[in-house]
Amino acid sequence: MNILVTDPVGQDGIDFLKNKGHEVMISDGVLQDADAIIVRGRTKVTKEFILQSKKLKVIARSGTGVDNIDVKAAKDKNISVVNAPGANAESVAEHTFALILALTRNLIPTVNTLKAGKWAKSDFSGMELKGKTLGVVGLGHIGTRVAELGRAFGMQVQSYEKGSILTEFVATADFVTLHVPLTDQTSGMMGQKEFAAMKKTAYLINTARGAIVDELALIAALKNKTIAGAAVDVFTTEPLSSESELLKLDNVIMTPHIAADSREGENRASLMVAQDVDAVLQGGKPKNLV
Repeated sequence: MNILVTDPVGQDGIDFLKNKGHEVMISDGVLQDADAIIVRGRTKVTKEFILQSKKLKVIARSGTGVDNIDVKAAKDKNISVVNAPGANAESVAEHTFALILALTRNLIPTVNTLKAGKWAKSDFSGMELKGKTLGVVGLGHIGTRVAELGRAFGMQVQSYEKGSILTEFVATADFVTLHVPLTDQTSGMMGQKEFAAMKKTAYLINTARGAIVDELALIAALKNKTIAGAAVDVFTTEPLSSESELLKLDNVIMTPHIAADSREGENRASLMVAQDVDAVLQGGKPKNLV
């Protein structure tokens, strides 16, 4: 079978498919005669492509979120959609805490100041995590691992349950960290009302999807010091525009959507979806059918 890989994925999955006798094509173009397509977050698998595809049997997301795939259009055409839930949980959870520690220990300005030749030992005072309240929004694979790491740091961990009032939840947290998929229900769930309810000393961390946060409301909250700061790995529009107001603020740190990018996580994800792709192409049932 012809399998098209349009985004960089772990080599383990590609090797698995080749060993199974499939033809694996690496291309950033979309081929209409592919039997399967494997993507990450960059490629958009649109309704138009799905309707025009001639042989497509399975679409695989080498990762968790499938907001870049028109799942309904695929289902309507009896095309399987599979992903790799939990494969990058450790990577994202560790990156989440890297961001939290960078915020609380002022790592970015400290390093920049020292590299500029200034020994500013008394200019930066950090904050311990032990005893602080970690508010985890979303207890899937990633959120659960973040909660475990929080407990290892001695933090008080609380989780947001669907149906409860988000403003009441965020009001008690020292850190609010987002780990939900992007859906119609979660889009813009962190907005002006939620930021106003947070402590002025609290931080927001988003390693999920950019559109879960009202970006304009976040910028206003950071400018007005409604919250102490934020760490963001994902944005409403990616790549982030060089004109973004976020780049001008000194109480936010940002990374370019790399939380899931580790060698281990990429290989786990690619192997998981490769196994499911092969299962579908062989007429079997995939383990992780979206």
